[in-house]
Amino acid sequence: MLSYNNPMTLAPLQPILMHKLSLAFLFSNLLFLTHCTLYKMDVQQGNLITQDMLDRLEWHMPAKKVSFIMGTPLIRDAFHAQRWDYFYSHQTVGKAPQQRKITLLFDDQERLTGIEGDVVTNLNKKPSTPDSQYKEEIPIL
Repeated sequence: MLSYNNPMTLAPLQPILMHKLSLAFLFSNLLFLTHCTLYKMDVQQGNLITQDMLDRLEWHMPAKKVSFIMGTPLIRDAFHAQRWDYFYSHQTVGKAPQQRKITLLFDDQERLTGIEGDVVTNLNKKPSTPDSQYKEEIPIL
C-alpha cells in the first residue's frame, strides 16, 4: 500500500505524468483541428438547371407546365410578373465556380414567349403563332 509517508510514493512522478498527459491532450486536439480544416464541402446554390429540362420547354407553353418542368423560380419579381429568373451556382474545391443563369419570359396569358441566359436551348426560332396543343378550348354552350 502506498501512502504519503512511504518513500515509494508516486508524488515525485506526478509532474512528469501530468506533463506527458497534457502533451498527449494537446497533440490530439491539434491533430483533430487540422483534420477539421482540411475538408471543404462543395457548395450548390439555386435551382439545378439541366439540358434535359431546357429541351422539354416549348414556345407558348403554359406557365404551370413550365413550373412543373423547371421548378419554382429562384426570383419572381413582383414588378415583372412575366419574368422568371433561375440561377444555379456550384463551387467545387480547387475549381472555378460554375454558374448558370436563365430567364424565362411570359406573355399576358402566361405563355412562354422568350428564353434568355447563358444556357443553350433548342428553341432558337420563335414561332409566329401559338402551337395548337396549348390553345385553350372554349366549350360551346
